[in-house]
Amino acid sequence: MKNYIEIQNCRLCNKKKLKKIIDLGSSPIGNDLLKKKDLKSKVTKYPLSVNQCINCGHHQLTVSVNNILLYKSNYTYLTGTSSVFRNYLKNYAQKIVKKIEIKKNDLVIDIGSNDGTLLLYFKKLYNASVLGIDPSLKPSKIARQKKIVTINDFFTNELSEKIKKNYKTPKLITSHNTFAHVKNLDNFFRGIVNLSNEKTLVVIEIGYWLEVVKNNWFDTIYHEHHDFHSLKPLLFFFKKYNFNIIDFKITEPQGGSLMLILKKSNNFKIYKKIQNQINKEKKFGLYKLSFYKKIINNLQKSKDKINLMLSDYSENKKTICAYGSPTKSVTLLSFIKLQKNIIKNIYEDNVLKCNLYNPYMKIPIIHSSNIKKDNPDIILILSWNFAESIIKKVKEEYGKKIIFVVPLPEPYIIE
Repeated sequence: MKNYIEIQNCRLCNKKKLKKIIDLGSSPIGNDLLKKKDLKSKVTKYPLSVNQCINCGHHQLTVSVNNILLYKSNYTYLTGTSSVFRNYLKNYAQKIVKKIEIKKNDLVIDIGSNDGTLLLYFKKLYNASVLGIDPSLKPSKIARQKKIVTINDFFTNELSEKIKKNYKTPKLITSHNTFAHVKNLDNFFRGIVNLSNEKTLVVIEIGYWLEVVKNNWFDTIYHEHHDFHSLKPLLFFFKKYNFNIIDFKITEPQGGSLMLILKKSNNFKIYKKIQNQINKEKKFGLYKLSFYKKIINNLQKSKDKINLMLSDYSENKKTICAYGSPTKSVTLLSFIKLQKNIIKNIYEDNVLKCNLYNPYMKIPIIHSSNIKKDNPDIILILSWNFAESIIKKVKEEYGKKIIFVVPLPEPYIIE
């Protein structure tokens, strides 16, 4: 029995006019890190390709892997691990509050709340009542330890009915980089509609496909991301539910995200700022099939350059390690297909990932405090969006001259 299904319809407009534009081959599930006892077993890989909807222009994976495999048991990503990301979320909360006044005991709901980092800021800074919803067991447990009320489940319209019976109407609903992970977008958004009124502000942050293709961030394509969103298709998806996009902002920490500000309204409106950005998407070529031939060519160039860099270091007997084990690192390693055993260890700050193994190359993941003992010559930074803070930390703590290889957007070296 397959643990995945082919996606036959556009997840936004439901049309069957889909065309494959990017094929990255096959890859293991990025967050399904291996235990030592699993090392002799064959790792299951799943197709990793992107379709474009000819009707509305939406981009999405060609297959959907079973959500239980993706999130329920072995999901180890923690929002609060990175100081850069913690600071971002604190600022995120402060910026949202400028859009809408959060008073004491106002309800803030975070869908995909992970370890509760964002809700903790709303609770501490604004005395808000908070509710987190997240299907992942380990992050939800950590959130509860922080006294963040958390429902450990997938958010659905059915779950929204239960929430509505037990909680007041939220002043704010936020969902940070969760929208692309959702199995059924229509059911998910019906749940948001059910919990909202005209005064509820809905803030959804998503990966922005324009930024992905513009900057060659192909490793953000992985099985947890069903969708790669753009403004034009989303505008009309939200219209179905009487929601307007009233504002947006392009944000940085996850490598080019789009923060959307939504409000319920019976009068559909395309704001000038939104239309101007849609025009930029069209001008860039985002909805032209021919545009993706150039993207595929860029991917191959990056793959060849990274392989050449690391192969040269390996042939010169340099010790190569890596830093960071984000989900996207599995896409990167699967696509570039490095020589076996070229990377000795992967360093991590997230303790939930330590003493496990990368599912593609079965590389040991160990805590970053082992860098001094390993004494590497080269560090490949797999968490490239945090490259600056990682390099600063390693230089300050270990002193030794290390060569850092940053693989994306374009491979380059920092000595």
